[in-house]
Amino acid sequence: AGWSAGGVPCVGFVGNGVTPTNHLAIEWFLDQVWPGLRAKVPGLRLRLVGLRPDDRPKKLRGEGCAQRGSGGARCGWAWGTRFAGREEESGIDSLGFLSEQDMRAELTSWRAMVVPILHSTGVNTKLLPALQWGVPIVLTSVAATPLAIPADGSVALIADDDAAFERHLCRVLLEPQVRLSL
Repeated sequence: AGWSAGGVPCVGFVGNGVTPTNHLAIEWFLDQVWPGLRAKVPGLRLRLVGLRPDDRPKKLRGEGCAQRGSGGARCGWAWGTRFAGREEESGIDSLGFLSEQDMRAELTSWRAMVVPILHSTGVNTKLLPALQWGVPIVLTSVAATPLAIPADGSVALIADDDAAFERHLCRVLLEPQVRLSL
């Protein structure tokens, strides 16, 4: 587990990108954690499952990314980051909505689920499939609190700053005993 069909290590996130807390979480992760993580784990891919930010509003208006004004396209998970427009080469895969069967296959192919939620709007139900299917999780205390996930590392690894998030993900990615203990 933890390798895509192409034999590449993967981590992933599940969420509706139209929800600001999800987009802000991924924006923070891409800006603060992703560069250092990719430097330590070359070839690592970030797999993003769910509607991309602005998908629904653009579809309702019949717009595509190229039709946005000169203020810059607000398209995809990486908009607002240095990776916008360079997602594939930067190891970022936007998968959109998946069926339940495809979701299970996708999640169980990840070495870890990342949940870098900085502001909560309630219970992060995105955690439930990962918990059910034994996918290791690295998350913030904001994401852990509504489900009372303990901070002792027995269920998931909790990190509230970029250095800790990167450190915990490196442990899960590079140390099989850590991955198997979660």
